[in-house]
This record gives sequence, C-alpha cells and structure tokens, in this order.
Amino acid sequence: MDAKPSELIDLKDNMINYFRPIENVFKTMNISQTELCGNELRLYSEIGIFLCQSFRCKIEEVFDILREGVSNGK
Repeated sequence: MDAKPSELIDLKDNMINYFRPIENVFKTMNISQTELCGNELRLYSEIGIFLCQSFRCKIEEVFDILREGVSNGK
C-alpha cells in the first residue's frame, strides 16, 4: 500500500467516524430506562458496546501494522 502516514490517519479517522452512529445507538440503548424498555434492551446495548470496543481495538491494530509498514518503507 503506497500511503503516507497522514493518509492512514485520515482513513482511520474516517472509518471511526462512519461507525460512530452505530456506537451511539448502543450507548443510547444503554441509558434507556429499564421500566420503559425492559431489561433486554440494556443487555443488547451491552453486547453492542462490547462489539464497538472490539472493533475500535482491531482498527487500532490494523492501522498500527500499516503505519509500521509505511515507516519502514514497505
């Protein structure tokens, strides 16, 4: 991949920004009142938040590898 480090940062930021609305849905679900929406909604939101955190960690790992490759001239 012929990319500059700044291009990788922009790409990573764009991916996270595109994913942010999904993450916000789960955060909103998490603060919903259980009396109105039931406990299932909160459980689903916890699963979603965990998946979002895992996604962010994987993005960091991938872009760290790409950044190292660019820094090493690969």
